[in-house]
Amino acid sequence: EPEKTAAILIIQLRRSIFFIMVKKCFILFIFSMLLLVGPVFGQVDTDRTAETAFELSAAVDIPLAVTGAALILAEYFIEPVSGVQHPEDQLIFPDRFSVFPYNSGLDTASDLLFAGSLILPAAAMIGQDLGTIAEVGVMFIETLALTLATKDIIKDLVPRFRPYTYHALPASDDDDYMNSFPSGHTSMVFAVCSFSAYVFAEMFPDSKWKLPIVIGAYSIAAVTGILRIVSGNHFITDVLAGSLIGTAYGIGIPLLHQIRVNEDTELAVRISAFNEPAVSLVFRI
Repeated sequence: EPEKTAAILIIQLRRSIFFIMVKKCFILFIFSMLLLVGPVFGQVDTDRTAETAFELSAAVDIPLAVTGAALILAEYFIEPVSGVQHPEDQLIFPDRFSVFPYNSGLDTASDLLFAGSLILPAAAMIGQDLGTIAEVGVMFIETLALTLATKDIIKDLVPRFRPYTYHALPASDDDDYMNSFPSGHTSMVFAVCSFSAYVFAEMFPDSKWKLPIVIGAYSIAAVTGILRIVSGNHFITDVLAGSLIGTAYGIGIPLLHQIRVNEDTELAVRISAFNEPAVSLVFRI
C-alpha cells in the first residue's frame, strides 16, 4: 500500500508540473504575443542562402494564433467525459500486449527524453540571422501550442483508463488515470522531432548532418513512445495516435510557411485570407 500511494503521488506531481505550469501559463502567454509580433517578424528582410526558406505572414500566423488560443481556452469550458474501464480481454488486439504495470523509472526516462528533444530545433538555427531565428521560433511555438491543445481536448472527449489501472493501482484524485488517449508525451515529442527534422532538412538539404539529425530525431521520438507503453502509461494505440497528431503539426506548420527558391524562380506557398492566389510564381530575371 505505501508503494502504491507513492506511485500515485509521483504521477500527480508530474502531471501538475508538465500540464499546469507549461500549458496553462506559458503557451497561452506566447500565443497572445504572437498576435502582436507575428506580422512584424514576417516583414524582416533576410538574406536567403538556403534552397528553402520560411516566412511569417499575417495571413497565416494570425489565424494560427487565434485558433491555438481558442483551442487552449476551449479546454476550460469542456466538461471531461466519464469513461468505463473495459475488461482486458475486450481491448482491441494490439492493446492487449501493452497492459503493463506502472514503472516510475521508465516514466522518468520518457520525461527526460522529451525534455532533451526540446533542444533539437536549435540545430537549424546554427549560423542563422536574427530574422530566421525569429521565424523558426514562432513556427515552433505554434507547433507546440496546437499539438498541446489538440491532444488535451481529445483526452477530455475520449476518456480511456491507463494500462496501469489494470494492475490494481488506485485511481488518482485528478482523474489523470482516464487520460490515456492519446499519449501526450508522444504527441509532443513527435511534434518537436518532426519539426526539427523537417526544418533542418529543408534549410540545409546538402548538409552532411541532415541524415543523422533526421534519424536521431525520430529515434528519440520512437523510444519515447515505447517508454510510454512499457512504463504502464499508455496502450499501443494511444502512442500511435499521439505520433500522428505530433507529426501532422510538426511538418504541417512549417509547410504552411515554406517558400522554395532556385536560381530562376521563387515558388511561394501561402494561405491567404484575402482574394489572392494561394500559390504564386515570381520569376527572377
